[in-house]
Amino acid sequence: MKATGIVRRIDELGRVVIPKEIRRTMRIKEGEELEIFTTDDGELILKKYSSIGVLSELAKEYCKLLYSSTGNSVLMTDNDCVIEGAGKLANFYSGKKITNSFFKSLNERKLVIFGENELSSFTSSTPITPVTMAVVPIIKGGDIFGSIVMITDKSRFSESEISLLKAASDFIACSL
Repeated sequence: MKATGIVRRIDELGRVVIPKEIRRTMRIKEGEELEIFTTDDGELILKKYSSIGVLSELAKEYCKLLYSSTGNSVLMTDNDCVIEGAGKLANFYSGKKITNSFFKSLNERKLVIFGENELSSFTSSTPITPVTMAVVPIIKGGDIFGSIVMITDKSRFSESEISLLKAASDFIACSL
């Protein structure tokens, strides 16, 4: 845990204001849900709620299914980090925080394909082998909840791989 040096008072209604800079850095928007945790040491922890994280078992099984069908690594992200995956690169990316530029690419609300020179925009860690990555955002009710990512060592994806990726995004969105 990292100290920010910011101290806030609780108002008469029990509210505390999260400073704008922290909200911007953590990509917390107005109306977004936060989970509240407590520790035995008396700490209070706020964590962004991930509706996709709640589906982690389903997400894991879907990633395994896509991997077994295509042979390509498959990852599922929420709007902050990689939450599940299957394939050769799943362990490499598991739990890694996605970058702001990758998050912005989700706002295009369509399939985006990254070549090997653009992969540094996904997470702060990039694999050593050259790869191509296809990303489809998971959208429900106009809101972006995360993405499905497929990674291959080939220069391009087949139409069937792209179709499977889009179907996975639609299925997960219906499950939210």
